[in-house]
Amino acid sequence: MKKAFTIQIIATPNEFSTARIHQGILQFAAEHPSCLVSWHNPAQIVGDRTADARQKIPEADGYIVCRISKSILSRLRRKRRPVIYIDPPYPISGKNLRSLYIDNDAIAATATLHLLSTGRCRSFAIALPPSTSPNTSDLPPWISRRLATFIRTLRLAGKSCVQLPPGNEDSILPLLERPIGLYAVNDTTLFQLLARIKKLNFHIPNDILLVGSDNNTEFCEHTKPSLSSIDI
Repeated sequence: MKKAFTIQIIATPNEFSTARIHQGILQFAAEHPSCLVSWHNPAQIVGDRTADARQKIPEADGYIVCRISKSILSRLRRKRRPVIYIDPPYPISGKNLRSLYIDNDAIAATATLHLLSTGRCRSFAIALPPSTSPNTSDLPPWISRRLATFIRTLRLAGKSCVQLPPGNEDSILPLLERPIGLYAVNDTTLFQLLARIKKLNFHIPNDILLVGSDNNTEFCEHTKPSLSSIDI
């Protein structure tokens, strides 16, 4: 009988890449071929240091983490279990700790080219997560890279875009020329936008073309209409 090897996935709320998590699971499975590998759904961990101290980290044989604070990472180190950190925003090193990086530039460029290739978009917009700071200098690195690459790729094609105000996108979208090419920096943002877009009586894809990032199948395959997402 195979020994069990359990994996706990930890991420800040609504911030994880399904495709990268699958890669991490496969890495653990390859390293423990004699074990029966299983995993738990993401434990949503907030990034605030005060809240960190109150958060209970579930016990597991290994951890896959995404966009967690340094204090949470420090607590995981003390457990002395293997950790795979997806796209860490700060340098990490140490025993039992590995990185799995996401190519944010390539993801955003591919999403932009996907919208451009339709030849239908008369205007372009980008949507950021609702909790995003209005000050672009305070953006997390992964959002900054995707935003900058989207703008740069459009500029190379002679196009411009509108950065939608987080949480108030429906005040701007009706003002844009249709069809609109809308890129959401992650699938969670796109999923949250979908209901508001439908309330505006926008027809998808006649009035607006949507593309997200990270290929979160939990969202993309179970919406109507299904959503397009880019992951590399």
